[in-house]
Amino acid sequence: MKTTDRSYESKLAMRKMREERKLKGLCITCGAEKVGPGELNCRSCRDKRNEHERSLRQFRKEKGLCSKCGKKLDRVGAYCGDCVVGVTKGTQRFRKKNVN
Repeated sequence: MKTTDRSYESKLAMRKMREERKLKGLCITCGAEKVGPGELNCRSCRDKRNEHERSLRQFRKEKGLCSKCGKKLDRVGAYCGDCVVGVTKGTQRFRKKNVN
């Protein structure tokens, strides 16, 4: 068996486990805590992830990299050109969906 086969199988197993946890109403990350309707992660896992994302963005900013993907910045601002396009499209979709 190739390593790529094992990693693919592992990825499928993790996906299945997360789906099972979701159906049971458990946090898909730790599986230990119940989560509210419409939520996937418990407060503890959300806080850990938010802190990690915050420190990663800060690190990338200090190194002059795109805050979103980590590529070298090709423009002035926090995001590279590719990510600006994606963020802009996402914002436009959000605004269309949430217009009163």
